[in-house]
Amino acid sequence: MSSERAVETQAYHRSRLNERSSADKYKLGARVRMLACVLTAAAALGGCADFPEFPVGTASSHTRSRLDFGDDLTREGKLAEAETVFYQVAATAPAQSHKIEALQKLGDIYLRQNKTNRAMATFRELLLLDPRNKQGMTGLGIALNLSNRPQEAERYLREAVKLGEERALSPLGVALDLQNRYAEAQEIYLAGLKRRPDGKELLANLALSYALSGDVASAQRSISQVTQLLFVPGRYKRNHVFILALSGKTHEAGMIGKSLGLPKAEIDSALEIAAIVKKIPAAQRGAYMNRLLL
Repeated sequence: MSSERAVETQAYHRSRLNERSSADKYKLGARVRMLACVLTAAAALGGCADFPEFPVGTASSHTRSRLDFGDDLTREGKLAEAETVFYQVAATAPAQSHKIEALQKLGDIYLRQNKTNRAMATFRELLLLDPRNKQGMTGLGIALNLSNRPQEAERYLREAVKLGEERALSPLGVALDLQNRYAEAQEIYLAGLKRRPDGKELLANLALSYALSGDVASAQRSISQVTQLLFVPGRYKRNHVFILALSGKTHEAGMIGKSLGLPKAEIDSALEIAAIVKKIPAAQRGAYMNRLLL
């Protein structure tokens, strides 16, 4: 691409900025700047140094736009880019409310990327700024569950539930299952389903809790309700195979897996876990909850 073409492209996108509201300018400006980096580098025009930033209104509105831009990236599945945006906002935002929001979103991104230690550190930093932040407590509880620290997770998650955070109910149940406290976990899941009858995660975790505790009939009923729904994550389908295999219906489990469109490797993995769990007394199976949730 010629240097003239690069300059024309920059000028076109600059003109578009003038047509946008101030709330949108950062988002488009950031994308234009990224494009300019490529264009100017390709045209040997000296990198991005000569391409200006796009200041938007006050510092507060600028930070808000950056947070919104990070949300857009998250929705697009660009988690690495979103991580960078939220990390920068958390480090530089002048307003504590924006810093707290950025830390929460950064912690959630880390959870989605399976960066558990980073998630824990981020949520702990958030709670130092806002000790009663129920989203921070929930995120930290989830990270602690994934790190096999369910007793500590339970403490944060119970506090989040007290503060009205419904999202904390399912991981609280998981924390109890990890401690082999199945009856208490099932009460939590059922309480959550009363509030949210369409809660797929609550119902799927309830099914696993029933299965680990030895109540395979209830487990089969619950997981069947989940996998009949539309847009079900693959792990729920895999757990349907696991529950049937745990009840001794290995052939039927394999057939169900195929009918649900699971790859053979995932079906085999579920059958293998079921064979292992079968040999373990119900009172000691809770540690497998995390493996079944991933």
